[in-house]
Amino acid sequence: MTLATDIICGFPGERDENHYDTIKLMEKYKFSIVNISQFYPRPGTDAAKMKRTPTHVAKKRSIVVLLC
Repeated sequence: MTLATDIICGFPGERDENHYDTIKLMEKYKFSIVNISQFYPRPGTDAAKMKRTPTHVAKKRSIVVLLC
């Protein structure tokens, strides 16, 4: 069986606790395929109106998840 997941780092409102929970999940399940991306606000969506996580934080989080 192959388990795959998508991880969006830096989604508006994402707290450090949420990020650490994601890391724990990655370490526990060892997904075969992981697609990691930083949040990008798609125009016209509710998320595009939300306060963004600073870019440097989202970038750091995506690197940490990649290394799991």
